[in-house]
Amino acid sequence: MLPLLRDDTQVYKQFVENNPFRHFVTDMVYQIACA
Repeated sequence: MLPLLRDDTQVYKQFVENNPFRHFVTDMVYQIACA
């Protein structure tokens, strides 16, 4: 369980610090939600 939590923390860190990554994730979630 701990490695999974560590991966989520890394993803969140990328989401906060990396603007292109944030846009990619936001667009992907939007497309999934609207599909």
